[in-house]
Amino acid sequence: MTRSRRTRNNAGRRNTAIMAGGGLLLLGALLYWGGTAQPGAAFWPGVAVAGGLVLGVGWLIWWLLLSSLPAGERVAANPAPALRQAAAYLVAAGGVVFLIGALWDAAWRQMAGAADSGGFGWQPNLLIYGSVGLIAATALGAALMAARGPGSLRARWRSDAPLGLLGLLSLFALLVMAAGLLWPGVDATGVPAQDTSHVLLGVGMAAVMLGAAAVQTSLLPQPAGWTVHRLGGGELNTIILLAVAAAILLLAGAGAWGHPPDDALRPAWYYPAVILGVTLFIGQVGLHVLQRPGAAILIFAAALFLRAITNFLFQQFYGMTEAGATAEFLALIPAAAMDVVYVYRTDEAGAMSTSWLAIGVGSAAMLAGGLWLLPRLVAYPPVDGATLPGLLIAGAGVGVFGGWCGARLGRAVAGVRRVPLPAAMQARVAVIGAGAYIILLVAAFFLMQSASLPQ
Repeated sequence: MTRSRRTRNNAGRRNTAIMAGGGLLLLGALLYWGGTAQPGAAFWPGVAVAGGLVLGVGWLIWWLLLSSLPAGERVAANPAPALRQAAAYLVAAGGVVFLIGALWDAAWRQMAGAADSGGFGWQPNLLIYGSVGLIAATALGAALMAARGPGSLRARWRSDAPLGLLGLLSLFALLVMAAGLLWPGVDATGVPAQDTSHVLLGVGMAAVMLGAAAVQTSLLPQPAGWTVHRLGGGELNTIILLAVAAAILLLAGAGAWGHPPDDALRPAWYYPAVILGVTLFIGQVGLHVLQRPGAAILIFAAALFLRAITNFLFQQFYGMTEAGATAEFLALIPAAAMDVVYVYRTDEAGAMSTSWLAIGVGSAAMLAGGLWLLPRLVAYPPVDGATLPGLLIAGAGVGVFGGWCGARLGRAVAGVRRVPLPAAMQARVAVIGAGAYIILLVAAFFLMQSASLPQ
């Protein structure tokens, strides 16, 4: 191994360690403040279970996909483009339904008289559990189908690595859902809260959406460069996957705000830091994966649309008028600012220096315009002389870290080996994708329409 290659490998391992360590710290903050302002008695057992699941599935990912194979054993790459595309469509459709169920769950818990949100008797959980089960069955089934053939389990699992990773990420979400049935959480006001399992399930599902976006990216044509081009079906599906991931993370981190007893138990800096970190992270992933200036605003406009149309249905079905979309609206500010940088630096868009500039401009836009709008949109947190230093420091720190992680991850996903879908299969797989979206969304609509809020 040459010295330069050794240096690159060491830098890659160091960056991975920084991303993993920072990600675990942010996950801890989400588990503590994201929905459960004051954890109840079930919080620490939940954290222990969450840690065990993260370590267990993390080890499984390392063993199946990254560990060294025995001497002489080789991986026979066997990508299955039709299987990949069908899985990407089904996971995206299931992700939209999961988001609708999670928003429905949060809305019902906020309404007066909402009862225990645990178990299958709580109707939003039918969408949540059903979508997680469908996604896990799809992703694990696709991974197992791709892993058929001779050789050891590890070698076969790596024959289609993107599907293998997607299957393991969906397994994590499935295990979190199963474990979540065992520990209910109650917040400081006695109202069922987004406990550890709710938040961890949201993070796990966001990871599944990112894994599906990597699978979808492997089927896209290799871009000739950074251009504003017409989006194809695969690119639109990628935008939906990333929009769902962003909306889930915003809901997990900032969705339970607006209730004075809970708000006062959270640090003031947390709310804008979550919005900025999620926006710069997902925005950078989308920009590098699609290599298209304007990708960030498309992703967060889609996230805002999904939230707005769901809020409209809540109003029509349950008369709920207090559901808002403040976090999704504020996310448009740093997303648009990043896109402007890439529009003006299209020739150097692939350089890390452009990513740093976009991250900086996006952070500045949010910390200026976003903090000016914040007190006009929500009652908490206050923006004044006492809270402003913390808002600026935490927002800038989390935003820069999130943007850097997004740029690194986006560049890695964009570098996956492209396996174009044969033209003869495109129409057939597109019908499967469209059918999945229509069937699942219609089922969600009728379930919501027929449901009544427990008294």
